[in-house]
Amino acid sequence: MRTILIVLAVLANIGICKASDDKSTAKANITNITVYRLGAEIQQSFKATVKKETQYIEISNVSNSLEKNSLQIKSDNNITILGFEFSNTFLNPEIKSAEYQKLEDSINKIVKEVNKLNSNSSTLKDLLSVLNSNKDIKGNQTGLNVTELMKLMDFYKSKSTELKNGITDIDEKIVQLNEIKSRLNNQLDEERKKNTQKGGKLVIQISCAIAGTYEFKINYLTPNASWQPFYDIKTQNINSPFDLIYKAKISQTTGIDWNQVKLKLSTALPNQFGNAPILQTWFLQYAEPLARLYKAAPVMAYDAAKMSANELNDGIRIRGSGNLNSNSKPIYVVNGSVVSDEDFKDIAPQSIKSINVLKGNDATSKYGSRASAGAIEITLKDELSDYVTVQDNTITTVYDIDIPFDIATNGKDQVATLQTQKVDAKYVFYSIPKLSDNVYLVAQVANWNKLNLLDGEANLFFENTYIGKTDISSTSVEDTFKLTVATDKRIMVKREKLKDFSSTQFLSNYKKEIFTYEITVKNNKNQAATTTIKDQYPISSNKEIEVELLENNNASVNTETGELTWQLQLQPNEQKKIRFQYSIKYPKDKKLNL
Repeated sequence: MRTILIVLAVLANIGICKASDDKSTAKANITNITVYRLGAEIQQSFKATVKKETQYIEISNVSNSLEKNSLQIKSDNNITILGFEFSNTFLNPEIKSAEYQKLEDSINKIVKEVNKLNSNSSTLKDLLSVLNSNKDIKGNQTGLNVTELMKLMDFYKSKSTELKNGITDIDEKIVQLNEIKSRLNNQLDEERKKNTQKGGKLVIQISCAIAGTYEFKINYLTPNASWQPFYDIKTQNINSPFDLIYKAKISQTTGIDWNQVKLKLSTALPNQFGNAPILQTWFLQYAEPLARLYKAAPVMAYDAAKMSANELNDGIRIRGSGNLNSNSKPIYVVNGSVVSDEDFKDIAPQSIKSINVLKGNDATSKYGSRASAGAIEITLKDELSDYVTVQDNTITTVYDIDIPFDIATNGKDQVATLQTQKVDAKYVFYSIPKLSDNVYLVAQVANWNKLNLLDGEANLFFENTYIGKTDISSTSVEDTFKLTVATDKRIMVKREKLKDFSSTQFLSNYKKEIFTYEITVKNNKNQAATTTIKDQYPISSNKEIEVELLENNNASVNTETGELTWQLQLQPNEQKKIRFQYSIKYPKDKKLNL
């Protein structure tokens, strides 16, 4: 039996060695990533030297949450993909950054110091216990004279105080050190998130017709990534359009860092199911409207971003060669400043926003004789949104960010600015004093479905000051989108019940109550303001309850909902009052929610 076990062990070792010999390793590099609202599509590539036979390639640096059904592997014609196996790599040693190691060392020092202090405190407590157990005067000690007794008492007092103070000092130091340790642990947790790189391992089996070095491309979906839209809404004044700035919070925990990767953000949700649809019985019922995807306004993309500096330079000279002096060169003007040929060639093509060629008198009148051979004006991209191209598909929108991003696999949000639009709006001041004394500045946007809005949170800025947040919903079915952009404290609104004009009457078996309210609106601004004021009177849902609107002060009345609307034109420092009155008649033995 022992001989058989030895033979089996030797054969197993031979098999392992052979498998190791047949397996080569490669590290996959990220080439492109498309991030969906939930999930991401990752494209990677690697090169591997393979033999003329069937063999295995072990690929590292792939996501730890790879959807196997979505995996696609491509290579040259000489390579045949036979199969693959995917697993996570939990045995990789943890990579500790210098900051992480520094924090860990500091925590270990504190732990050692606290242990020493606890040991010292325990010793002092033992000494105090011995002192307390021997403080009684017994036996032959009862013959102590007064002087000896005073010395004994002074010794006990001083020693007891010394030990107690020592214990107190140690306890205070321990508390302080534990507080520092707690803060260090919190910071260590933050650093630990940056080191959670537990990627996946992909092993593919291939057959190679001709030995050599080949490039492989892999493409797959992972659920551990997402992006969420949010907005900045910046309003300078009520006479100008507001800026609607589209932004995205991108996060991922795929197990691999995305370093210097160009991203695409898609509004789509990848379909993980391939079954053909089946018609079911259609039952009508009330439901909330579904979110809609709208077409985005086009953003101009320049072909110059796809050309090299030399190609760009040659192309400009050819287009402007009609009137340019062939013996001299045009000047280059970048963002209003003249630069040399060398500086122009150093400009990254993808950083160019626009190009304008000036010839003849147009060039010399603007830049003088130095532009006798023409001038080429280049405007560079400034904000991140300048690097974003919007691709409008049938049911989705894709934001292509033409600048590399770094997004660590720690689940933290990375913010990207996607687009900025000027939005025309009609501004109105709006208040419901029954619910709030605030007067709100509301922007009414027509044809808002062209803005490609998605549900998200918006930061509000008015006159360059942050004033709060609001929610944007894309499920509205109204033609005009109403957006609260600010509150204006310079328009005062006050609502009060007029007791002298309100009363209660008893009529046989019925009780009739009359309610009178007065709303005061004052414009403390130095400019006129149009203000919409809303209030309401109750609507009866019982034939025994009779409601009558007695006075509405020229309000627009919705008899179905009981809504009252007033449009007030207020001049600077002008004050107006609105009064409305209604009565309610109901059985006197009943109670109403008045």
